[in-house]
Amino acid sequence: WLYAELDAWAHRQNHNAPCKDKNKFLSHGIPAIIRAKPHGFNLLDFKLPVQSELFDEVEAIYAPPEHPVCDLVPPSFDQHAQYLYASLGKPQVSSDSFWNVYQMLLAQFQAIEGDDDLTILLSQGVVEPEDEDVPLLPSLQDLPQNAGLVG
Repeated sequence: WLYAELDAWAHRQNHNAPCKDKNKFLSHGIPAIIRAKPHGFNLLDFKLPVQSELFDEVEAIYAPPEHPVCDLVPPSFDQHAQYLYASLGKPQVSSDSFWNVYQMLLAQFQAIEGDDDLTILLSQGVVEPEDEDVPLLPSLQDLPQNAGLVG
């Protein structure tokens, strides 16, 4: 239900003209049409084409997949999820199919819910920090005591 409401709201925002504002300098009209045909509204298109290889290079430098921040789930859960996803036939995931694939995968997990081994494996991957302190990642340094930070 929520996704349908959000999709309807986004469609309304992008396909209906907003109220005119005499103080607004930008063009008036339906946003989807303005983005599709900026020249029809006497606008210039300032997009800069960037080669996809450059994105790959920057990602390899600043967001390597082996970095600890990319480990979003415990390895034991990842193994089970990959196995169940493969048992579904590895369906293509897109913005249109995401919810259906999620529901199928959830049904697979619920079918093995009584598996105590999975529960134990998943609970081993959980790290509870003491005194609300989050452990510092190995490649980072702690802030000085009086760094002039507020909050």
